[in-house]
Amino acid sequence: MNRVTLLAATALVGGMIAPGAARAQTAAGEQAPSPASAPVADGAEAPREVVVTGSRIVQPGYDGVIPGAQVSGEQIQRRTFTNALDALTDVPFVTAGANPYGDNGEGESLGQAYADLFGLGSNRTLTLVNGRRYVSGNSASLFVAGNTTGSQVDLSTIPSALIDHSDVVTVGGGVAYGSDAVAGVINIVLKDHLEGFSLNALSGLTARGDGARYRLSAAAGHDFAGGRGNVSVAVEYNRDDALYQSDRAGYRAHYLAPTSFRNGGVRNAAYTPTLDGSGGDAFVARAADKVPNNIAGAGYRGGSLLTTYNGAVFSYGAPGYLGDYIPDDFQGLTTTDPNDPVASPDYRPEALWTMAGNTNLVPGRPVASGSRCSVANLTSFCAFAPGALPGTRASAEAGAARDVFDAAVIARYAPALAGAGGSVSQRDALALNLLQANLPTPREYLKAHPDADIDAFIGSFVRGFLTRANTDPATAGALPRLAVPLQFDAAGGLRAITAAVIADPNVTPSTTAGAISEDAARGSDSTRFAPLRVQQDRLIATLLAHLDLSDAATIYTEGSYAHVRNLLPRTGAVGNSIGDATAESNVLTMQLSNPYLGDQARAALGAAGVTDKFLVSRSNQDLFGDNPVMVASDTYRSVLGVRGTFAAFGKTTHYDASASYGRSDLSGTGRQIRDIEYALAVDAVRDAEGRIVCRAQTAAGAGILGQTPYGVVGEEIVRERDAAGVMVEKRLRRVVTAAQVAACRPMNVFGYGQMSAVARDYVTAPTSLTNHSEMIFAQSSLSGPLFDLPGGALRYAFFGEYRREQLAYHTDDLTRTGGTRLVAIAATEGHVQTAEFGGEASVPLLGGAFTAPLVRQLTFDPGIRFVRQSGAAPDVRSLDGGTLAQREPGRWNRVYSLAGSWRPIAPLLVRGNFTHSIRQPNVTELFLGGQPAFTSPTDPCSSGEIGQGVHPATRLANCRRAVIDAGLASDTAGADQFLNGYVPSGAAITGVFNGSPGLRPERGRSWTVGAVFTPAFAPHFKIGGDYVHVLLEDQIVPTDIDTAMQLCLDSPHYPDNRSDIGVNTCGFFKRLPADNQRAFEIANGFNMGFINQGRLQVEATNATLDDTVPLDRLFGADAGKLVLHGNVYRLFHYLSAADNDLVHAEEAAGSIGVSKWRTQWRGGYERDGFFAQWVWNWASATRYFSAGAPVQGTDARNEVRDFIHVPAYSLHDASIGYDFGERRHFGVTFNVSNVFDKLTAGTAVQSYAFRSGIVDDFGRRFTLSVDVRW
Repeated sequence: MNRVTLLAATALVGGMIAPGAARAQTAAGEQAPSPASAPVADGAEAPREVVVTGSRIVQPGYDGVIPGAQVSGEQIQRRTFTNALDALTDVPFVTAGANPYGDNGEGESLGQAYADLFGLGSNRTLTLVNGRRYVSGNSASLFVAGNTTGSQVDLSTIPSALIDHSDVVTVGGGVAYGSDAVAGVINIVLKDHLEGFSLNALSGLTARGDGARYRLSAAAGHDFAGGRGNVSVAVEYNRDDALYQSDRAGYRAHYLAPTSFRNGGVRNAAYTPTLDGSGGDAFVARAADKVPNNIAGAGYRGGSLLTTYNGAVFSYGAPGYLGDYIPDDFQGLTTTDPNDPVASPDYRPEALWTMAGNTNLVPGRPVASGSRCSVANLTSFCAFAPGALPGTRASAEAGAARDVFDAAVIARYAPALAGAGGSVSQRDALALNLLQANLPTPREYLKAHPDADIDAFIGSFVRGFLTRANTDPATAGALPRLAVPLQFDAAGGLRAITAAVIADPNVTPSTTAGAISEDAARGSDSTRFAPLRVQQDRLIATLLAHLDLSDAATIYTEGSYAHVRNLLPRTGAVGNSIGDATAESNVLTMQLSNPYLGDQARAALGAAGVTDKFLVSRSNQDLFGDNPVMVASDTYRSVLGVRGTFAAFGKTTHYDASASYGRSDLSGTGRQIRDIEYALAVDAVRDAEGRIVCRAQTAAGAGILGQTPYGVVGEEIVRERDAAGVMVEKRLRRVVTAAQVAACRPMNVFGYGQMSAVARDYVTAPTSLTNHSEMIFAQSSLSGPLFDLPGGALRYAFFGEYRREQLAYHTDDLTRTGGTRLVAIAATEGHVQTAEFGGEASVPLLGGAFTAPLVRQLTFDPGIRFVRQSGAAPDVRSLDGGTLAQREPGRWNRVYSLAGSWRPIAPLLVRGNFTHSIRQPNVTELFLGGQPAFTSPTDPCSSGEIGQGVHPATRLANCRRAVIDAGLASDTAGADQFLNGYVPSGAAITGVFNGSPGLRPERGRSWTVGAVFTPAFAPHFKIGGDYVHVLLEDQIVPTDIDTAMQLCLDSPHYPDNRSDIGVNTCGFFKRLPADNQRAFEIANGFNMGFINQGRLQVEATNATLDDTVPLDRLFGADAGKLVLHGNVYRLFHYLSAADNDLVHAEEAAGSIGVSKWRTQWRGGYERDGFFAQWVWNWASATRYFSAGAPVQGTDARNEVRDFIHVPAYSLHDASIGYDFGERRHFGVTFNVSNVFDKLTAGTAVQSYAFRSGIVDDFGRRFTLSVDVRW
């Protein structure tokens, strides 16, 4: 019997990428014949039977109804890909989810590789190996890459050297394979019948001498039992070296896009003073002045004044209120007292003082009333154009003073209007505009006084720096204070720094965290800790074997083991920064009397006016050094099955039954700061004997025992098993223990690495995580012809499967209980089990000898699958004493497909497909174990957000009601007054994410239509294309606090919006009461989980062209051949909507990173073992979008940023190789990737400043691959 039934062995057209499920691969190096309507001639070989990816029906090689592409093993070898993800993302419509490029969040997903079709989410792409499901590598945690929970397969565990080909099927695979195939199916087919022995050695390096990668692989195969059996084994080791931003000049230059000082500083040339405001305003509105918010330019280089490795010094007295919260003798984190129920509800302290990184050092627009700006100053009024009038109208006396001030201003600058009357608000507005029109901005002042000290502007306008009196008589009147920017040196001494150099006041920006001086920037270098690729080591061993017991039965087995070790050699530490509003990471308050402070530093601080306390902002990098992080996984897989044929009703029936077991054990290690120990150690004092000790070890500090130190979250909600093994939810108070005090070692935080080794060990601790993923999978199928119709045999496939997936995620006890700077990381355990069955049919309505005009073939291909998933996790006894039963009872869902093909003429096949697919929620989404989380929410009711949203009027009405309900106003007018000035502090808050056992499956509705053309006059030429439309509904998403508030406050049913989305997100959060310092802001303790919410819609076309041109017709025998390939992907729409309505959807097609056009063209020459090829990838221009709409450009750029367009770009690769000798025992391949060393699409300055337009971080790279075969 000459038949191949390899499951899912499709060669969609041939070459690396083909236009659809056009033809199936049969024996090695052999292709099935093209379908024909005429009967097979006598003596001719009948078409070989295959199972194509996307269907389980065995039938002759054919042009199928499901579009897709293919990556061939030959091209993987020629392009020297060593990771399956790299090969797959070479297909224009395949993107990467988690990947080894970057840090994937540095945690559970470090180095993992997930494919993502159409950008719909890696969890909506089903990845198979040899047509069977593969155990997931994703962890049961919310803190995975992109928070993309699901059952993704880590492609790093697939042996790249053993891949025969990879089929990429877009939509339509759900009936054949079940859940998760919403976007499509990737089926990686391994070589399973090897003969002989082969070795491969591969080595690659970038043109800059870094980014090395290596692969050593060996494979062997042997037939036995007279050729009825074969066993094949393969082992490969891959190594990719890490690469960091500091290894590339573009990143190393620290190009930035700081806040523009000119935005809001454009004067209105048409301004005319009027009482009624008809003459306009003195300055053009910020949103209409044609000046972008952010700018990039040569010389705008980074660093930060706010945080340094050695420590930067700031003023304790700058905010003016720290003394209300901080004890006199205090040293530690600058937060409220966690033990104070008023200042820190729920034992959760708040950061007391932060500085924004986008603060302009020399502003270009009106500033807050400051120097000489007072209602009592009736001569010069103010030194600078004010942003608001001085004084208030809070009382009759204050109002009278303001009236006098207004009158003086009007009399000075618009005497014609001095007696014109007008309302109070009109006179106030006129006075403000007159001051703005006649007084300079700080930038204008700098232009007029180019020798003015920049520190005078910083000291007068930027709160937080140490200052002293400005003694320069030329500028002291306008700029009374001079900043004293200080940084510690590595040894702990203090040095004065030049904060900024403004070469041209008209152009040069300057902010607290950007465009600072080179002198100041020496204090930090974030690029050293920003990875471009992780270091990855992969050892993969594979065994595949089969034995034909008879012509009717073949047993087969697969086994594999993959060890993947991902390492970040350097990672950044969690600092204590004045730029961080998180309590545990806030700036340190230190005392001048600290025993570690040297005499030089103490004198420098005293000269700057420090008498007791000062603030230190430091990175804490010296606690860790390089701070490596490692995540490793061990993945096991085994398959045992039997397949074959038997005769039934005069027809040949195919069967296949198999059982699979997969397991992935992941572990990660790192090091973190112990928060309580850190708080104790920084409070260093001398005891009665003069020894440096921790204050807690002295009589003066003994009161800290049993209390929570400043800056530490004093209570966590955790889950622990009791003596009976029941999971119990409890509140864990985190307080100082006697053991912690006894072990305390004082720590020197001045300089870099000045603390002792024992102090470092005391305040840091190793941390770890583990994730166990297990899958048991059994499937069986029957397929074959049922009976003959006039158009051919009606073929069918029936199938069923059972799957059980189990996840268990745990961290060490310190991490689980929140003992580090990380939030408490919850454990999650649970399982789901799925039963599925269904069938497919292929009904040839017309074909063979039974045809009609323009209908040589007409086939209808329906299919349906029934899916039921249930699951469970350990019950939890909740805080209120009740029992939370974690069960998903499950219900039956349908997946179905209606497809068809029509061949009007022999060379042309038209095909279409409609599919309804699902993605079932996974264990994490159903049973996440109460994960604490923190965030700084964006409040829809804030003054900057209240006019935004889908329904601004509804949002405004709901925010008014919320203000009144909070007791902050009694009526609408009062609520409006409050909301107009409501600017949240930005403080981080904590809450809990839970799994949601009641989740519905995500639903996909997809349809495609396309054609494949294979003309008889050019038998090797093929062109095809398909339109693809995918609509995803009921997305499973974690409801962050921002989304919950938006859904609540934009709802017409506030304060209960369950009728909108099935759950009341208004109940997910509470606001702080009116008597709180941060009244109306969101309170700690939000509680939320996953919900079904939102839609995605993708509309695109994908077209491919393939041709092989033998040259012997032109140049005689043995002239070789040209091999041509093209792939054109056109994205029409990528729409996303937060609700279940696309009316207000945001468009992403054409936005930065989402080109509307992506093409690949490949041309190659082959002859007698030699090949050479060139690959050209091209992507169309993109532009910056705001809220899903293109930003409109203006003559002066635009209002958002000055770099909104990323030009189209091209990347070129070249390969050449030769297999030596008649039997090709030795082969060499040389590949050059990115031949022209293209790094950015736009200018380097703008691309790196905005992180937009960076197309390749590695640059030109070279790879040599050598093969030896016996």
